[in-house]
Amino acid sequence: MSYKDKQKQLEVMRKWRERNPNYFREWRERNPNYFKEYDKLHSRDRIEYFRKYYRQKFGLNKNKEKHDSEYYYLRKKANQIIFVELRAGRMKRLPCSVCGCEKSEAHHPNYSKPLEVIWLCKKHHEKEHHKISTFNT
Repeated sequence: MSYKDKQKQLEVMRKWRERNPNYFREWRERNPNYFKEYDKLHSRDRIEYFRKYYRQKFGLNKNKEKHDSEYYYLRKKANQIIFVELRAGRMKRLPCSVCGCEKSEAHHPNYSKPLEVIWLCKKHHEKEHHKISTFNT
């Protein structure tokens, strides 16, 4: 099927949905047995089961303890706050405090103080984190 054919098919379906907005809701009410099975197969519990299964099978659970920690939560929250402040215009991205490069990233020396950041370019940001990680080991 070519791209144009797919577009035509999608356009027909869109127009049909506009004319029949309640069709799927009514069809679900008319076929409750089908949807009992469907809901059972697609329930949240089943989805969670398969998520855990694949995480264990493919080793996606290695950093689970790290991601459940208070440190990870604070780090994620601090980064979200900076993103919101930048987008709202209440904070400005400054050049790197070491080399003056315009492309800079926010570095949090202390995640419990999310608005206190040092602006560093990618190179110096990685160096700073490498210093911290070697210091902690």
